This record gives sequence, structure tokens and C-alpha cells, in this order.
Amino acid sequence: MRKQISLVPFQASSSSISSVMVWGKGDYGELGVGKNIGLTFYPISIPYQDKIVKIACGSLHTIALTNHGRLLQWGSYTRMENKKIVTGKLYTPTPLHQADDLIFT
Repeated sequence: MRKQISLVPFQASSSSISSVMVWGKGDYGELGVGKNIGLTFYPISIPYQDKIVKIACGSLHTIALTNHGRLLQWGSYTRMENKKIVTGKLYTPTPLHQADDLIFT
């Protein structure tokens, strides 16, 4: 069974987006710019080579869709793995490999 996921599009054409800028508190990796950024008041570009065309931001976790159809995630996460709950943090954009059964709109 496929699940449908809706992501919020940027308010600009995908050809004009060259980077995603973040600022604020990053204790759980939610900024996506590495471990050593706890708080920043100045915008920082997220380090990823593909253009991001859609994004969904939560308070501690972000997912983004690239122009090549890759789904990226960063920040705090909880998932099931071998019937156990696993939690962790991703400090930079990381491809989500379990997205094969998802349709993005």
C-alpha cells in the first residue's frame, strides 16, 4: 500500500532557488548544518548540492524533496527498527532510503 505525502512548495520558481537558509536553535539537528551549531541569529545555507523544490518543516525535524526526486531528512527522528523504537538526530541533510513506497505531491 502506497502512502501519499504532501510537501509545501517554495514561493519561488525552482530554477531560482539556489539554497535553503536556516537560523535559530539547532540542538537537535533541526538546522541541518552540522553538530556545532547550537544557536545562530544569522542565516546559514544548508549544505546540499541538489536544488530543494519542496520542504516540510516541523519544530525539530525537516524533510525536503530535491529536483532529482531524492527525499532528505534532518533533525530529531523516531522510527521502528526490528520491532524496537529507535530515536536519533541527523545534523545534515540525509537521504531517506525507505521512501520507495511513497508518492510526493
